[in-house]
Amino acid sequence: MRLLRELGYQPAKLAESSVPLSIIGFHKGDPLLVLVISSRKPVPSAHKLREDFEDQVLTLCSLAASARYRIMIWVYSRPCGWRYYYVYPGGLWLSNDMMEPEKK
Repeated sequence: MRLLRELGYQPAKLAESSVPLSIIGFHKGDPLLVLVISSRKPVPSAHKLREDFEDQVLTLCSLAASARYRIMIWVYSRPCGWRYYYVYPGGLWLSNDMMEPEKK
């Protein structure tokens, strides 16, 4: 929610949804649908995200085929930290512009 606010969105948390979504962000007619996932197992890549959360990823990919808005999956896992992926009909794409620099 905080990140969406920082990006200029008005966030709305979803309590119940028939599709795997957690938050909707509204910003100048450009809604953003977000699924937030927290995993105890490392999720270092889009491949691993799809492997571990296949049903949710495939549902959102099929929704992206007919959607007029952006869809993202934000996943947190240790030791990988946060990863942000755009969802497209053909799969996931890492959002490098939202990633924090690696800590040394």
